[in-house]
Amino acid sequence: MPSPCAARAGWVTEGEEGIRPKSLPFSIKSIFYCLFLVQPTRLERTKWPSFASETISPQGKAGMTPAIGKKKQSAARTGMKAPGKAAPGPGGAPAYKNPSLPSARRVKDLLGRMTLEEKAAQMLCIWQEKAQTLVDDKGNFDVAKAKKNLRGPYALARGLGQVGRPSDAGGGRTARQMAELTNAIQKFFLENSRLGIPVIFHEECLHGHAAPEGTSFPQPIALGGTFNPNLVEELFSMTALEARSRGAHHALTPVVDVAREPRWGRVEETYGEDPFLVSRMGIAAVKGFQGNATFKDKTRVLATLKHFVGHGQPESGMNCAPA
Repeated sequence: MPSPCAARAGWVTEGEEGIRPKSLPFSIKSIFYCLFLVQPTRLERTKWPSFASETISPQGKAGMTPAIGKKKQSAARTGMKAPGKAAPGPGGAPAYKNPSLPSARRVKDLLGRMTLEEKAAQMLCIWQEKAQTLVDDKGNFDVAKAKKNLRGPYALARGLGQVGRPSDAGGGRTARQMAELTNAIQKFFLENSRLGIPVIFHEECLHGHAAPEGTSFPQPIALGGTFNPNLVEELFSMTALEARSRGAHHALTPVVDVAREPRWGRVEETYGEDPFLVSRMGIAAVKGFQGNATFKDKTRVLATLKHFVGHGQPESGMNCAPA
């Protein structure tokens, strides 16, 4: 399935026949097209540092290991060319931090500055280990714990691709608590990772935002029974607004598995057994989540088409069994 990042970058097209790939995107580039869509939530937006005034010191930030020697060491170990400095943007700020520049130029500039380890960090997600790395027992952001993990196994100084389900931190966050948490985590990575790359927050949104104070709609199997794609699009546009208002950027839905094995325990997550109906409902859900895919009004989130080909017809109805 084509990713929403690929759709934004122009690698896929969508028509009456559905979504189809135009070419295979470079995965690292697709990640950073998504990263440039990340914006703070409304709750604390006015308190965020201005990208236009930030610069990256060759020696790294205070308390951090200088980056120059690490680049050379990384290149020698991997046999790859060490990242270099790209031309700065207007005002002396790095081009990748200039929102007025085209995404392609910003991506190229950022990739030219990154080490191999920093690129790998963008492929990682922290979900069930938030309590060990980012939050305290009550689910509040723990700056001391996060700074401790700038080094060591988690190496947060290299950045991080995603934080999974901030809504479940500390047993569950209300809408305001989640917005405050995501703002605090985002501010930390902007100020403490070497390149200041923002993180993406993802949430489960199968039939509404699955979080305290989130609106729960009927399961997809019931939505499929309406045979009404317009209703599904409207429903998930509401879900997108709720999730985005709390700080999420990415929804882990819709499920477009075709349910052909009634013993499978996840039939209710699907839109039914008919491929055509599933495809129409899936497209409607993506439109609801992503809108026109510009994300400029801060009311939409990235969608995820999932899970696997044949996943809805597993042997003996066992989840993840051979299909």
